[in-house]
Amino acid sequence: MQRELQSHPDRTKVHENLFVGIAKCADCGKSMNLNCVTNQRKIVLESINSLISKVKPDEEKIMRRLRKLKDQGTVADDNSSKKVAKKGKRLSEIDRIYTKLYEDRALEIVSEENFRMLSDKLQDEQKKLRDELAAIKKRSEEFEKTEENIQSFVALIKSMKHVDELDRPIV
Repeated sequence: MQRELQSHPDRTKVHENLFVGIAKCADCGKSMNLNCVTNQRKIVLESINSLISKVKPDEEKIMRRLRKLKDQGTVADDNSSKKVAKKGKRLSEIDRIYTKLYEDRALEIVSEENFRMLSDKLQDEQKKLRDELAAIKKRSEEFEKTEENIQSFVALIKSMKHVDELDRPIV
C-alpha cells in the first residue's frame, strides 16, 4: 500500500477521508476502510442530493421511510401503554395480597413456611414486573429519541440546497 501511495502521480495532494469514524459497513457494522475515497464521495454526494430533492415535495413520505428503516433496529411497541397499565395494576394487586398475607401470618392463619414460600413468590413476580416496566420505559425513550432525530434530520435536509462538495459537517 505504501509503495502504491508513493508511486501515485498525485501523491503530493492530500485527500482527507471524510468518512473516518462515520461510514459503517451495512453488512457487519464495522468502520469502513480507505478504499476509493473519490467513489465514496460521489456515492454519498449523489445520495444526499437525491434525499434533498425528495424531502421538499414529500416530507411525510421520507419521514415514514426513515421511521421504517429505524424501526427495523428499534421496534416501537404500540401496546406499551396498555402493557404498562396492566403491569402497574398487577403490582398494586401484589401489594394488597402481600399485605393480606402479612396479616394472616401475624394472626397465625398462615404458617411461617407457607408465608416464606408465598412471600418469595410474590417478591419474584414484583421484581420481574418492575424489570419489564423499566424495559418498556427504556424502549419508549429510545423511540422518542429516534423520532426527534428523524425530525431534526429532515429539517436539516429541508434547509439544504444542492450540495456540490462534501465536507466533514455535511457527512
